[in-house]
Amino acid sequence: MRAADGSSNLLLLTVVAIGATWSLGAGALAIPACVGQPLLRCGTSAYNHVDPWATAMLVLGIIVGYAVFRKVREAGAIVLFYAVTFAVVNRAFRYPQLWVSDVINATREALGVMSTGANPYLHDFLTTAPQHSPFPYLPGELFFYGIPYVLIHSVDTWGKVTGIATVFVLASLAPVVGTARAALCVALYGTFELAAATSVDGTNDSGAAFMLLAAAVLLAWSDAARDRGWPQRTATVLSIASAVFLAWAMLYKATTWPFFPFFALYLWRRDRRNAIRSIAIVAVLFVAAIVPFLFPDPSGFFGNVYRGFVFNEYFYGLTIWTGLTNAGVPIDAGARFISILFPIAVIGTFLVLFAIPARTVGGVLARGTAVITTALLFAHFATSSYYAYAGALFIGAVALAGSREESAPTAAAS
Repeated sequence: MRAADGSSNLLLLTVVAIGATWSLGAGALAIPACVGQPLLRCGTSAYNHVDPWATAMLVLGIIVGYAVFRKVREAGAIVLFYAVTFAVVNRAFRYPQLWVSDVINATREALGVMSTGANPYLHDFLTTAPQHSPFPYLPGELFFYGIPYVLIHSVDTWGKVTGIATVFVLASLAPVVGTARAALCVALYGTFELAAATSVDGTNDSGAAFMLLAAAVLLAWSDAARDRGWPQRTATVLSIASAVFLAWAMLYKATTWPFFPFFALYLWRRDRRNAIRSIAIVAVLFVAAIVPFLFPDPSGFFGNVYRGFVFNEYFYGLTIWTGLTNAGVPIDAGARFISILFPIAVIGTFLVLFAIPARTVGGVLARGTAVITTALLFAHFATSSYYAYAGALFIGAVALAGSREESAPTAAAS
């Protein structure tokens, strides 16, 4: 059987190195406690915070690295398993920190209102910070968190579950893009601490990333099914599933909207019949989900969504304006030029990227991520969870940037 080539082996060893480095940083040997101290003084007290799971991942990484060096059979699959394992470990044992953000608390309150048959967009929220703030999230977000709310009457750990599910979504790309690249992207996402932290901090952006990544991965599988001559029904089912997840993403949060035109253009250039069907599915589901919340007063729904864009009138987070302000440049948060520059930058970025059609699904994600990142940089307010969302989608773009690797290291030399 064919051996892995040098480039694929390098990718696999990179994955192992990422996992081992994360294990050390997570407390595999409590080495950070010894930094700056003489070796002989780094006694047992420095190892009181050894994390057994991180230690297990370090040991497993050493074994997996040896397997790659020895070019054992299915080395690629072994490394992918290792990447998935430490990515899951990095999320599974985190405790919810719901006080960091008011999003999940407000969502829980909205679900309680819905359970009584009332319209949450006409409700005065008490769990938002500050109280009586708008509820700008779309019905798709309520439907998403409604799953655990109905099943176990709790949404506290749903973000963690979503983050773990995203790991498996990325791993499922192995047959499409190659085991080595899939393992690398799983490792990057698995050790993306910002994404791991925001999956338990009460924000909802991990769910938005999961929806878009699921739509993109299903579309990549549909393309692969067509290109490899699989039954037409298989490609169609995968395409429909992708459209459903894309619709759910559009219904989740406004930060997903810039991705839709790039998806639509990609589909149109590849298969117009499929594009029409997918766009129709997204449109029908979007309208069907929103219409029930427009009654009896449409202004409640539109007012909440609109105020979500303009509610924060001060500078906060990683934006150009906070950077300039911290550098001592006096900028008025209410200055007119800011409200002018924001749409110019966002729309300009969108038009430039839309004029360059994406050739791959990864290109679709990359373009949408660029528009979102531009919006965050020029916005008044951009929390870390937004950048975790953009980062997760960028990793997905890297995974889907090309076709399947010819040299996926799945076997040793015969």
